[in-house]
Amino acid sequence: MLPPSLTLCSALLKECAEAGNLASLQRIIQVREGLGFDQDAYCFTARIAAAGKAGDAQAVRQAFEDACKQNDSTVAVCNAAIEALSRCGDVEGAISLYEEQMRSANIAPDIVTFNALIRSAGRSKRPDLGEKAMSWFSALCQLGLRPDKYTFSAFFNTAYHCRLTDGTFLLHILSEIAHHGVRLNSRIMFTFLQSAWGAQFTREQVVRVFAEVAAMRAQMQPDRSVFAALLIFADRQGVPEHALDVWEALQQDATTPDAYLFSALFSACAAGRTPDLLDLAAKAEADMHVRWSSQKSQPRHLQHKQDWLIAYNALLNLHAKSGEASAAEAVYQGMLHNGPKPDSISVNTLIAAHAHVGDSNAAFNRFREMSAMGLRPNQGTYGSLLHCCAQIGNHKSAARVMQMMRSAGIRPTVEAYTSLMDACVKANTPDSLAQAFQVFDDMQQESVAPTAVTYGCLLVACEQLGDVERAFRLYKQACDRGIVPTDECHNILINVCAATGRVDEALELVKELARSHRAMQAASLNSVARALAAHNVARALRMVSFMTTLGLPTYHDTTITLIGACARQHRAAEAEELYWGVRKRGMLVTRSAGSDLIVALCKAGWAGKALKVYRDMMASAWGSSTGAAKHLQPGSGQQKAAPLLQACSDACSKAPAASTHAGVHGHADAAHNGATGYCQSVNEHGGPDAVTGLPLQRQKALSHSKKQKGQPILIPHIAAVGALVGALARSGDLNTALELYAQVGRDKAGAERLTMMDRSMWQSLLETCCHTGRVATALQVFDDWKAHVSQMEEAGVELAQLPRLSNATLAFLESCCRGEHEWRVFDVCAAMRQQSERKRQATLARPRKLSHHFLDGEE
Repeated sequence: MLPPSLTLCSALLKECAEAGNLASLQRIIQVREGLGFDQDAYCFTARIAAAGKAGDAQAVRQAFEDACKQNDSTVAVCNAAIEALSRCGDVEGAISLYEEQMRSANIAPDIVTFNALIRSAGRSKRPDLGEKAMSWFSALCQLGLRPDKYTFSAFFNTAYHCRLTDGTFLLHILSEIAHHGVRLNSRIMFTFLQSAWGAQFTREQVVRVFAEVAAMRAQMQPDRSVFAALLIFADRQGVPEHALDVWEALQQDATTPDAYLFSALFSACAAGRTPDLLDLAAKAEADMHVRWSSQKSQPRHLQHKQDWLIAYNALLNLHAKSGEASAAEAVYQGMLHNGPKPDSISVNTLIAAHAHVGDSNAAFNRFREMSAMGLRPNQGTYGSLLHCCAQIGNHKSAARVMQMMRSAGIRPTVEAYTSLMDACVKANTPDSLAQAFQVFDDMQQESVAPTAVTYGCLLVACEQLGDVERAFRLYKQACDRGIVPTDECHNILINVCAATGRVDEALELVKELARSHRAMQAASLNSVARALAAHNVARALRMVSFMTTLGLPTYHDTTITLIGACARQHRAAEAEELYWGVRKRGMLVTRSAGSDLIVALCKAGWAGKALKVYRDMMASAWGSSTGAAKHLQPGSGQQKAAPLLQACSDACSKAPAASTHAGVHGHADAAHNGATGYCQSVNEHGGPDAVTGLPLQRQKALSHSKKQKGQPILIPHIAAVGALVGALARSGDLNTALELYAQVGRDKAGAERLTMMDRSMWQSLLETCCHTGRVATALQVFDDWKAHVSQMEEAGVELAQLPRLSNATLAFLESCCRGEHEWRVFDVCAAMRQQSERKRQATLARPRKLSHHFLDGEE
C-alpha cells in the first residue's frame, strides 16, 4: 500500500470531485491536513465541485466562505462556485457571486467564468436570462477574451433552453466561430441547430443555415445528431420537403440511421406529406424494421429500447396524419408481435388515426384493449376518443367519454371540452346545440379557460341557430378576456350578420377590434371586405384601398371574392384589373370568379378581353401560364426541394395565410379550389391551341382528374363559354366564335344546358352568319338548336320551359334562305309555327285565374 503523499491526495481529491463523493473528499482533506498541509485553493475548488455534483448548495456556500476567509478565493474557486451553484439550482446565487463578490474582490473573470455563467442561464431555462447570456457573450468579447468551443456550445444550448428567437443573432454567433479561430465540430453545430428550432428566420436565413451545414460537410463528416437536428429544423421552420436532401446527404456520408434519426425523419414527413416525402418514409420504414429486427435480441440499455419505441410512435403518427389508418394498424400489430412493445402513446396515436377517418368502432376497440395490455388510459387517450366522436358528430358518445374521463380521476382540459362542444355542434340538432352551450357553462364553472377554438365552435352554433345577439355577446366576451379570435371566428360572425342585414354593425365592431389589436387588422379587414362584397362592392373596394394604405395584405380569397362580386355587379373593368393582378403574382383564380368575369366582359361589349381571360384560364387548366410567374404548390407531387446542402440563395416567399372563408361563391367553389388563401401552382409547359383551348370532352376528363387529385378546376363554366361565343359573334370575330361553338357542340349535356340558359348565343350566331352570307353555317347552327330542343321535349321538359328563338331571328334566317337554300324555308317556317303552337299549348295548360270581383260561392 502506497504511503499518503500530497500528489496522491491531489489525485484522489480530483476523483472525488468528479464523482461528487463529498464524504470521501472530506476524509482525504483530513489525511492531507495530517500530513501538515492546510487547505488551499485546490482543496476548496474540489470541495465546491463535489458539493455541486452532490446537489448540496449549502456545502457549496460553506466551502466558498471558507476559501474567502483564508484569502484563497481565486478565479478558479469562483468559477467552481458559479458552476456548482447553478448545478444546485441556485442560479441567482451564481450570478450574484459574479456580479458582487468577484467585482468587490477585484477578481478578473476569465473565459471559464463566462462559460459557467452562460451554462447557468441555460440550466435555469428562464427566458429572461437568455438576454443575460447574450450580454455575457458580448462582455467577454469586449474584455479581449477569446471564446472557445465550450463557449459556443454553451451559448447555443442556453439559447435553446431559454427560447431565444432572434435568428439573426444566432447566425451572427455562428459566424463568429471561424473569426475566433475555433474549429466547428458536431457538438457546436448540433447545439446551434437545436437553438434554431424555435427561432425566427427569414427564408434567406433558412437557406443560409443549410449552407452552413454544407460548408461543414466539406471540412468534416457530421455525426448523426447533426442530421437529426437538421431534420427537426426543416420540420419546425416549415420546409419539411428539404428532408429529402438531408436524407440523401446522410446516405452519401454512409451514416447509419439510428432510432433518433428515424423519428426525426418521420416527424418531418408527417409535416409535409408530399408524395416524395411519403415515398421516402415508406423506404425508411422498411429499413427501420430491418434494423430493429437485427438489434432487438441484443442486450441493450433501457433508454435504447425507449428510443426505438419513440421512432415507431413517430411512424404511427405519420400514418395517422396521412389518414392511413390501415397502415397505422399494420405497424401497431407488428409492434405487438415483434416489438418494441407499444405504450399508451402508441395506442393513443392509433386511436387518433382511426378518429381521423371517422372509424369510431376501431377507436373504441383499441381503447377497450388497453386494460388487457396493462396500459392505463390517460388524458391523451380520452382526448383522441373525444376527437373521434367530434369527427362524426356523435355527441352522445362524446358525453359518455367525458363521463369516463371524470370517473378515471382525470380533469377534463379545454381541448376535451371543446371536442365535446364540436361534436354537439356537428350533430346540428336543437338538443345538441343547446347541449353545446350547457357544456360551455360547465366548463366555466370548472374554471377551465376557453380558447379561440372554443369560441369558434360556439359561434358556429349561433350561426346554425341564427342567433346574432348571442354571437355578438360571445365575441365581445372573448375580446374582454384577452382572447384573440381567429379569422374563422370573424368569418362566422360576419356571415351571421350578413344573413340578417347587420353588416354595418359587424364592420364597426371588427374595425374597433382591429384598432385595439394591431396583429388582427389584416385578418379582420379582409373578412369585412369579403362580407361587404356581397352587398356593396364599392365599399368593399374602398376597404381594400384602405388596407393598402395601411400596408396590410389583401388575402388571395378576398381578391377572388371581389373579382366575382365586381363581375356580377357590372364592374367589369375593376374585376379585370383584379384578375390580372392575381395572375401576375403567379396565383390562380377560381372557376366561378373567372367565369363571372368572362360573362361581365361580354355584357360590357369587351369580347377581346373576355377571350384573353378565357385563354388564360384554359392555359392554366392545361398546365401552362400566360404571363404568370412560376410558383411551387405546397403539397404538390411535382414539387422538388431545392438542393438543400448546397450554398444556395434562392428562397420562395410565403404568402400570408388567409381564412377558409368560402366567399360569395358558396362552399362548392371552395371545395373545388382547395384552401383559398394559399398560392396555387402554375406550371409552365406547353398548352393547347391559344384560341380554342381544349376540346370540351378533354375538358371534362381534365376536370374529373383534377377533382380526384384535389386540384382546382379552372375550366370556365358552360354559361361563360356561351356568353363568349355570343359576344365574339356580335363583335364580328365569327371564326373564333364558331371554333368555340364547335367545342361546345361536342359536349351534348353542356350544349343542352346552354340552350336552356342562354338563347342569345344562338341568336347572335344565326344573325351574324346570315349577315356575313354564311347561310349554310347558320342552318347548321339552326339544326343543332332544333335537335337540342327536341331532346329536351322527349326528356319531359314542360312546354312552358322549352327555350324559344325570337321570331325576328327566325324571320331573318327565313329570308336569307330564299335562293340557294330555298328548300330550307319550310323548315324555318315550321319551327316558327311549332314555337307558336308550344306557346299556345303552354298558355292553355295554365289554370284560369279567378277574378277578384267574385265573392266566395258566387259568379
